[in-house]
Amino acid sequence: MTITLNLTPDEEAQLHTMAARRGVQMEEYVLDVVKKLLPLAGNESHVAALRTLLDDDEAEQRETGEYLLRALDEDRLSNRKLFP
Repeated sequence: MTITLNLTPDEEAQLHTMAARRGVQMEEYVLDVVKKLLPLAGNESHVAALRTLLDDDEAEQRETGEYLLRALDEDRLSNRKLFP
């Protein structure tokens, strides 16, 4: 597939410079950059799933924390509470 990009002279010069730093032709450099971006597009569903984990209900987190503190106090060998 062939794609035509309309670049400003400055953008074209920047691409030539970046490609030269890697020792490749500009076309090869641009193709490499595009290929590196493609897998990122498929990760949107993974990012959304992680965001739902981070957006948990604050009340649920507080309840879980209180439960954990009670459980730690109950399992102690000493009668002294760890979390009074």
